Amino acid sequence: MGYVKYTWQRGEIITAQKLNHMEDGIEDSYSDITSVQEDITSVQEDITSIQESLATKAEIDGAYEGMTVGNAE
Repeated sequence: MGYVKYTWQRGEIITAQKLNHMEDGIEDSYSDITSVQEDITSVQEDITSIQESLATKAEIDGAYEGMTVGNAE
C-alpha cells in the first residue's frame, strides 16, 4: 500500500509511531525510485542492443547493394 500522508496539527505531540510512519514512507519511496532507475537502465541497454543490430543489418545490406541473384544474361 502507498504512503498515506499525515496532516499534523498545531501543538500535536510527535510520537515514535508517527515518525516511524514517515520513515517507512521515505524508505518505500527510495526503494521505488531505485527500482525505476534499474528499469530505465535495462531499457537503455535494450535500445543500445537494437541500435547495434540495426547498424549491423545496414552494413550487411550495404555490402550486398547492387548484387543480383540468379543468372544474369
